[in-house]
Formats: sequence, C-alpha cells, structure tokens
Amino acid sequence: RHKEETTGVIYIFRDITQRKKNEFQLKEYTEKLEWLVEKKAKEIIESEAKLRVIFDLSPDAIFVLDPNGNIVNCNQAALKMSGYSSKTELIGTNGIESIEKKKVSRLWPSCREWLHPAVIILRWPVRKSSPNLRPSPAQSV
Repeated sequence: RHKEETTGVIYIFRDITQRKKNEFQLKEYTEKLEWLVEKKAKEIIESEAKLRVIFDLSPDAIFVLDPNGNIVNCNQAALKMSGYSSKTELIGTNGIESIEKKKVSRLWPSCREWLHPAVIILRWPVRKSSPNLRPSPAQSV
C-alpha cells in the first residue's frame, strides 16, 4: 500500500473589492429609489385629496363620462341638477342621451376625437335662472 501525503497546497484569491462596492452602491440606489417612490406616492395622495374636495364641493355640476358618454362619476351639484338623490342611481346612465342631443351634438364628437379613450369631464354651470345647459371646455383626466 501506498500512503498519500500532501505535497502542496494551492490557494486561489480573487479580489472582490469592486463587487462589494457595486453591491453597496446598488443598496444605496435602491434605498434612495424607495424613498423617492414613497415621497411621490404621498404627494399623489395629497393632490388627489385636494382634487376630491374641489370636485365634491364645486358649485358647478360636474359629470365624469367615459368615451361612450356613460357617467362614471359626478358631484353633488350634478345630482341636484339632474334630480337624482344618489350617485348610484346616476352612475352608469348615458350622460349624452340625458341632455338634448342638439346641445351636445357639436361638442361631443370633437371631445371623442381628441380625448378618446380618456375619461372626459364636462362641466355645466348650475344656473337656476337658465334652463339651457351650456357645457364649458372639457378636460381629460
């Protein structure tokens, strides 16, 4: 029998300094990005809350329509103007069919052309003295 002896050892070294620097930098970037996303999310929530207050408390009737003219949201002034007592009754109805086609026929095709498929907001001032509804400029959201 032959006895095995260790006659030498081979050590292999690899410099991982750059890899560790990259890992550290990646961790820093990740933390900064998470902070920025959280900050932006808070800003969006605050902005949305402000817009919600303006929308809800506006004295003008505001109807939010989808590209087919169906009402997807409205404010209290819109409920009052339309005679509905709750949003659930009004949402889903076709806002374009509710208004005299003659009054909307010129406005709606142009809205669909430049806003489609965005949600459309049309504003009608609530004026008790005037039964004629005249939409003001539309905005997309």
